[in-house]
Amino acid sequence: MDTTVDSLLQSGMDFSPGATAKRIVDFSLSFFGAFQQNRADLDGAAQISGFAELIKGAIEEGFASAKDLLAGLGEISPAVQAKIDETFDLTMQGIDSFVEEQMVALSAQGEEEDPVGVI
Repeated sequence: MDTTVDSLLQSGMDFSPGATAKRIVDFSLSFFGAFQQNRADLDGAAQISGFAELIKGAIEEGFASAKDLLAGLGEISPAVQAKIDETFDLTMQGIDSFVEEQMVALSAQGEEEDPVGVI
């Protein structure tokens, strides 16, 4: 693969922290269905929290590895570090939002399935 910084920048791809975080979140969340299948013995809440814990750990490792790689190339400027930090924070917020949405949906689903629980 012959990719340079210039070719990436000229590709038109949005490398802003928000766009990058969205790509990371979308990619990460694409594994939730497989995680659920592999953890069918767990209830819905445990699947959601287990997945979030696993994926957040993987994201943290990925950011740490990328930071080490960039540091090996030279000093990371404060402006670049700020963008990395913002991307990381937005990524974690995206995972947290997914967890919250899933828990709300799970709760609503439980209420629909158990009409006696509403009384």
